[in-house]
Amino acid sequence: KNFAIEKQLTDTKNSANGVVGNIQFCLPLGELIDIAKEKQRMLNEIQNLEKNINGISKRLENEHFLKKAPEDVVGKERERLEGFETKLQGLKQAASTLGDCPEVS
Repeated sequence: KNFAIEKQLTDTKNSANGVVGNIQFCLPLGELIDIAKEKQRMLNEIQNLEKNINGISKRLENEHFLKKAPEDVVGKERERLEGFETKLQGLKQAASTLGDCPEVS
C-alpha cells in the first residue's frame, strides 16, 4: 500500500495517532484497531504527561531549586518541559480525532 508524508494531517478518523518529538503521525488502520482502547491509551498517556508537566513546572518555579541547581540542569528541565508540552498538545489533538469519541480538552 502507498503512504504519503504531508505537512498537515487531514482525515485521521479510525487511525492510530502519535507524537514523536515535534512530529505528529497518523496510521490509517480502518477497522483494524479498537477505537475505545486506543483512545484510553492516549488518555492515559495524556494524564502521565500532565503529571510530568506539573512536576517540572513546580520545580522551575521553586526559587531554591533555581538558585542551587547548575544552569545546565535547569536548562535540561526547561527542554523537558517544552518537549512534554509539545507532545501533550499533539496527543490531545490526535485523541480528539478518534471515531465518534468526545474531544479531549
